[in-house]
Amino acid sequence: MSAYQELETRFKRMAALGEAEGMLHWDMSVLMPAGGAASRIEQLSALKLTTHEMKTDPRLAELLEAAEAEVPQPQIFLRNDKAIICIPHNFETRTGCSCQRLTVE
Repeated sequence: MSAYQELETRFKRMAALGEAEGMLHWDMSVLMPAGGAASRIEQLSALKLTTHEMKTDPRLAELLEAAEAEVPQPQIFLRNDKAIICIPHNFETRTGCSCQRLTVE
């Protein structure tokens, strides 16, 4: 698995944890049964701790550097008051990003 793919997997996981946290907050505000606050707080704390550990993992910085080296980045040049965006060959295939032609005047 490339560094870019591993980052994508990690960030999807973090997003899913954030969504679960949101559902627990909603449940706590709307449907939580009496006496359920202690367990709900424990669940939310576990999600926040897990997300924090994922965001502060030293491997994340290594993956970001490696992914930047793997994927050529678009470049923006200014010429005659117009922005020219150069998108590297195979950028869409490598990143999964859908590129559109842009003209800025």
